[in-house]
Amino acid sequence: MFKPEEMTKIEVLSLNRYKDSILTYLHEEGVLEIREIDVDLAQKDAPNEFYRKAASYSISLSRLIDFLKGYKGQTKGGIKGFIFPELKPKKKCRYEGIEKLIKEIESFLENAEPEIKKVESKITSLNTEIERVRTEIEILELLSV
Repeated sequence: MFKPEEMTKIEVLSLNRYKDSILTYLHEEGVLEIREIDVDLAQKDAPNEFYRKAASYSISLSRLIDFLKGYKGQTKGGIKGFIFPELKPKKKCRYEGIEKLIKEIESFLENAEPEIKKVESKITSLNTEIERVRTEIEILELLSV
């Protein structure tokens, strides 16, 4: 009836408010088994500095993603694009521990964050300049009447 599948222990980082919905979804999909564990084991895996860094980087990445979403290019529209959306190729990753993940995120943010912030400040200054010019145009239109 049921064939056993190979399972592995994973670590999931999530905001506390999404914990219940994530666990419920994974359990309902049949991809998660929840077991009670010993107190000693749970205390051994207590959050440490890496988890605090991961939470901090998660917030930084979320802010950068939210900024970049506003400037994302248009996707194919129409019925064909809706019915047959273009699927992005999946990239296989092997989780080798939170330490390596933190180092990868640090190297990515070290390169990407300054560039994104530079573009963000340029866009902000351009928007300010556009607003200033619009205000001046409105004043000139009022004076020319």
